[in-house]
Parts: sequence; structure tokens; C-alpha cells
Amino acid sequence: MSPQPYSEDALVERPALDLLEELGWTVVSAWSETFGPAGTLGRNSMREVVLVHRLRDALRLLNPDVPEAVREEALEAIAKDRPLMDRVRANKDLYDLLRDGLRAEWTDVRGERRYATVRYVGFHDSTKNDWLAASQV
Repeated sequence: MSPQPYSEDALVERPALDLLEELGWTVVSAWSETFGPAGTLGRNSMREVVLVHRLRDALRLLNPDVPEAVREEALEAIAKDRPLMDRVRANKDLYDLLRDGLRAEWTDVRGERRYATVRYVGFHDSTKNDWLAASQV
């Protein structure tokens, strides 16, 4: 905890993280984060905001009937860099993906067209979500 009794950390961040932890979230501090696959969060640099390895696992759990290549497409859709987009539009794009998922189409082994919505969040079964709160990211 911060030595200052009236700091943002003491009044806002720490109580919020404590509450999330009580609710079953995994809480990690990235204050002195180490980078790389075996690092604190598995990020390669501070510029990465999507925890790709965790998201890949979540997509597999939430969308077991969707081929891996399609799940990878969904991962790329949410993790892609959007520097040229207006910030509001980029935010809405991500919000829509999180809320609605990604409509996907592929051809199965029998040559038939298949369709599915790849989900990023298990709204109907929250136990399938990976609840992580990372402070100081």
C-alpha cells in the first residue's frame, strides 16, 4: 500500500482489487512486470494490452466446436492494432466484438459451409471466463 493515506492507490485501486479478489478474480501487480512468455503477464512489451496466451485459452474453452484457424482469426481481430482509426470508432469496434462476438464462416472436412459466432466472453456461463485484474498495466 502507498505510504500516503489519501492516495489513489489507497482510496481507489487497492479497495477495488481487494473486492475483485474476494469475488474470485486473480489479481496481479504489474508494477515491476517482467516481460516474455514466462513473465508476469506473458506480454513481450508494455505496448501489448491483449494477453494473447490467456485469450487463446479462453477462446478454446468458449468455442470448442470452432476450428483452431477460425479461433486464431478471432484472436487477431480483437488484438489488431488500430492506430489509424478514430479512438471512438476503435473503442466501439472492440466493444462490438466483446459484446456480439465475431461471425465466422469456414468449410468443414466434408466440404460443407459452416457458420458460428466466436465468443470472447461467456455471458451465459461466467465460470468459463478468465477473471484477471492486473494493476499498474
